[in-house]
Amino acid sequence: MVPPGAERESAALIERLAEVPAGAELASLVEGLLAGMLVPTNSDDEAADSAAGEAAADARAADAVGAAELAGLLGIPDTGELFNTITSPADRILAQTSAQQGVDWGQGTGLDRLAALGGQVLSELVAACHRLVSWASWCESAAAACLARTPEMNRGAAPWGPGGRPECLVTEEERRFTTGGEIACRLGTTRQGACRILDRGEALLQPEFAATEALHRAGLLDAGKTALVVRRLEGTGAEVSRAVQERVLPRASRRTTSQLAKDIDRALAALDPDGAGNRRKRNLARRHVTRPRQAGEGVHEMRLLLPSLDAFLLDATLDAIAASARAAGDERSPAQLRADAITGMTLRTLQGSQYAACRLPFTVPGSASTSGGAPVSTGAQLLPDGVPLAGLLAGLSSLVEPGRPWWTPPG
Repeated sequence: MVPPGAERESAALIERLAEVPAGAELASLVEGLLAGMLVPTNSDDEAADSAAGEAAADARAADAVGAAELAGLLGIPDTGELFNTITSPADRILAQTSAQQGVDWGQGTGLDRLAALGGQVLSELVAACHRLVSWASWCESAAAACLARTPEMNRGAAPWGPGGRPECLVTEEERRFTTGGEIACRLGTTRQGACRILDRGEALLQPEFAATEALHRAGLLDAGKTALVVRRLEGTGAEVSRAVQERVLPRASRRTTSQLAKDIDRALAALDPDGAGNRRKRNLARRHVTRPRQAGEGVHEMRLLLPSLDAFLLDATLDAIAASARAAGDERSPAQLRADAITGMTLRTLQGSQYAACRLPFTVPGSASTSGGAPVSTGAQLLPDGVPLAGLLAGLSSLVEPGRPWWTPPG
């Protein structure tokens, strides 16, 4: 039976975790709760000289020795030598400072004491940490937007000629490219990811996104949901944008990203039906297939953004191929068969186009007098495998020919 005092303390802690705004105060509260999980990793900790005296120093030293022995038993590697090889001095100091403490892996220690707080407290603790992550994302995007306004990001090459001191101002696209490159280099991420941070920050500084900005800063909207709101409302008028946010934001914190996307689309359809055509055209213009990106040893991943009907057509085709193969006794999983079907269709298309190109009548230069067929072309360019280049190009380009009666590309 839980003592009444413990229940009151848990209820008070749950209430505080739920009500403290995202920021320094919440970070301090979370840090205090999680501090029990960490113990010093060496016995020469500077805290031995603190006001706690020699007893506290001895306790810390004993904990450090115990942690070191347990690390040896569990095979936990020593991070000291690893972090000494970090090339950036600032990053090396941060890593070495973090390595002065480690997770207490012993039984009945920090992890168990934290778990003893109960499911309700820890559930609220997870939510508080999520709000901190969202708040940090707001800080990141706001700082990126301010970085784009600095003179360094808005200065081009000096013009040629005498007295070339006036600096050439850059365009919006050049500024975005320069700022995105700076952020990407500093964070060790891609330029595309850095530009997404920048775009989110610049949008949140606009008056029409004031409500979304406030919820993002409060930690109630994470970076994914915030970017979704900004992206879906891009190009709409300020009045429509504010009206849509008033309709979807009150319960956005408890909706998944896909649910929020549907809410926004429904609100746009109801509040701005006349703009549906422009939104559809703008969205269809973004259709693309990404380049292969390594996703592990021996595998790459690609992402498709397709018009709705095309996506359903492709999905149904892959399902039909996978179901047919399973009915014929293939033991591969449906997901594996769907992946293999894409490769199979691609190879079949390429091979069919090569076969069709080779069936076209042509004559290799110099062979007209010895061949039995009538010469049609004396300048046919052949690929290394003997396939006529012109015929192959014609066959492959016909796949996306706008004049096909059964399929018309969007836009």
